[in-house]
Amino acid sequence: MGNTLTIDPVDGFTGSFQIHVGVSDGVTTVTDSFDVSVTNNTPTLDPIADQAMSHNDDTLTITLAANDPDGDPLTYTTEAFVIDPLAGLAYELD
Repeated sequence: MGNTLTIDPVDGFTGSFQIHVGVSDGVTTVTDSFDVSVTNNTPTLDPIADQAMSHNDDTLTITLAANDPDGDPLTYTTEAFVIDPLAGLAYELD
């Protein structure tokens, strides 16, 4: 090991653990310990402006821009609310 300690947590691990380190001169030993916290940074989603479309428009396509500081793969979800209960579902999200 020498005088360099490399910590490489398993992919996907988040949490904390304690490391114990010792050094000896052959006669006496000194030890110390420290905690390591592995965090998952929150992804970001760029703001999305309100959109407008005509009832004659076929579709509205919006490009979503998001980033994960850890490089984790991102999954997008959508939800929509029916505004006119008499018309039923007037659109589909894809």
